[in-house]
Amino acid sequence: MTTSLRDDPPAAPVREHGAPPRLDARMVDALRELLRLADQGTLAVERDPGGRVLTAVLEYEGLHCRIVIDEGELDRGLSPRELQIAHLVARGATNRLIASTLEISSWTVATHIRRIFAKLGVNSRAEMVAQLLRSQF
Repeated sequence: MTTSLRDDPPAAPVREHGAPPRLDARMVDALRELLRLADQGTLAVERDPGGRVLTAVLEYEGLHCRIVIDEGELDRGLSPRELQIAHLVARGATNRLIASTLEISSWTVATHIRRIFAKLGVNSRAEMVAQLLRSQF
């Protein structure tokens, strides 16, 4: 699952105090139901006119859940966590802020960023962001 810098916030948006928003029990139940239906193959999925983005929507106990998968991002071979970190880097977050936001160590963030560099064939954060933006990050 990925999100786009164009319209949607990242999976774990940076907040003023550095803490990602928490899901309440109803949201977690709705997401579980969405994943259960996807696992059964009974979830209705739509493809955008360009053919790159898949969207699935579920209404569950008054909540609307949406999964958006951009197949173009999957082609780059970045993991969901690497994409999440790349989104935060593109928004100007430091390794320390990313670590705090995602509740992981700064060392882990640095490791993810090194792997992103290797996968994209770049040597700096600026090159990484430029390449991802060129490919409709």
